[in-house]
Order: sequence, then structure tokens, then C-alpha cells
Amino acid sequence: MTRSLILITHESFHYKKTVINKGVKVVLDVPDTMWDAPSAEITQLKKYCEEMVEEQEENIEQWYFNKKVRNEMPLEKYLCEDRVLKNRDSSCLREVYTPSNEENTHTQSKGDTEKIDL
Repeated sequence: MTRSLILITHESFHYKKTVINKGVKVVLDVPDTMWDAPSAEITQLKKYCEEMVEEQEENIEQWYFNKKVRNEMPLEKYLCEDRVLKNRDSSCLREVYTPSNEENTHTQSKGDTEKIDL
């Protein structure tokens, strides 16, 4: 029995959906749910984010319900810089994400070439 490894990239996922939308029957050994499932890294980051929101719920509510504070200070500064990262390096909040050449090529084909601030 011969086994082969197929590298599944974002581009191949996009291509698969494109040909399916054109009526082509695509049969793969990979279940559709795996195509749509986020990577382990994304899943871990989402979990971390949800935990942080839960831990900071009181601070988020204070910012949200205090209109004066909300109008004077963005949530990023109020929560991240002044509370979560208090007395620590907060330079990461000002980093600008610049896509790699591979990501840039893909986003240009979709018409989305803007930088994303993290």
C-alpha cells in the first residue's frame, strides 16, 4: 500500500472551494470539517483570549459603563496597557503586522492588501 502526504495550504483550500462552486466534484481523503477547522495555534490563541476576557471582565465593564473614561481612553490603553501590562513592556501594542511575501501574494489576489495593526 502506497501512502502519500498531501500538503494542504490556504491556497489549496481556496482552490478547492472555487472548483466546487463551479460544479466540479472534488473527492479527497480529508474530511471537509478539517478544511474549515482552525489550526492548533489559532485555537490556543482563541482560548487564551477568552480566558483573559473572563479574568478582566470587571475592568471591561468599568470601562464600558463609564462613558467619560470610554470617551477619553481606548479600551486597548485602559485594559491592556494600564491593567494587564501595568509596569511591563507594552511596546508590543504598537507593533504593526506586515504580511510575509507569501501572505502578501495571497491577499493581493483577493484584493485585500492593507496592513493589520495588532
